[in-house]
Amino acid sequence: MIAFSTCWNSQRHSDGYTMIKEIVDLGFDTIEISHGLKISLLPGIIKAYQEQLISVCGVHNYCPSPVEVMMDAPDCYEFTSHRKNERKRSIELTLRTIETAAKFNAKYVVLHLGSVPMRKISPKLEKLASSNDIESKKFEKLKNKLIKKREKLSPLYIDRAREALNFLIKEAEKNKIKFIGASSKHIKMMGDKIQAKKIAKENGLPIIEGSEGGVKNINEAKNLCKKIGFPVLIKASGGGGGKGMKIVHKEE
Repeated sequence: MIAFSTCWNSQRHSDGYTMIKEIVDLGFDTIEISHGLKISLLPGIIKAYQEQLISVCGVHNYCPSPVEVMMDAPDCYEFTSHRKNERKRSIELTLRTIETAAKFNAKYVVLHLGSVPMRKISPKLEKLASSNDIESKKFEKLKNKLIKKREKLSPLYIDRAREALNFLIKEAEKNKIKFIGASSKHIKMMGDKIQAKKIAKENGLPIIEGSEGGVKNINEAKNLCKKIGFPVLIKASGGGGGKGMKIVHKEE
């Protein structure tokens, strides 16, 4: 299946039906409704859908666009924002997108999960890159500084995105909208690494040697390391994406 995105022509149309006709005239019968779609275009799109001119495979968040935002900005509200009211608004708008997808019997919704704010460093890297200084020591030093800062900050933002997804997946499932990834049930099951290891073992999957549960104190950790042998990898039970992992080469 090949689908045509409405981002190509939605900005130059005031009538959704005319917009769809232009896409159909190009030879397409399936669309993805993109972000930035004005709410005034929806009635015409619905009419075209009801007349079976087109089918809708998916919808890109946010759709329709929030009325208070005067430009096409899919990242205007982020699940990871440090502002609680923005995180709440991002959830509200995503629920509207899911409802829109359900109206068209669309099978998926595209989400932007958010970002880790790196504004002070990123522009400097971009400037060096545009000056062909990617191989310079200055670029490498700045890039490593950014990576370290991102690693320090990212767990908070990942947790916010995960919290939003845990809620939204359930709403998507109610509307038969596909979440490309694990179900809400499996995300919960695998979020705790001790539990995940136990589930893997119960299902006959190969696992590396390690503790059977959480290590409670330093003496238990030392005894376990002697049994396994160095080097060992220490992992936070509730970590994710490689966060909270440390390699230990010797007891000292």
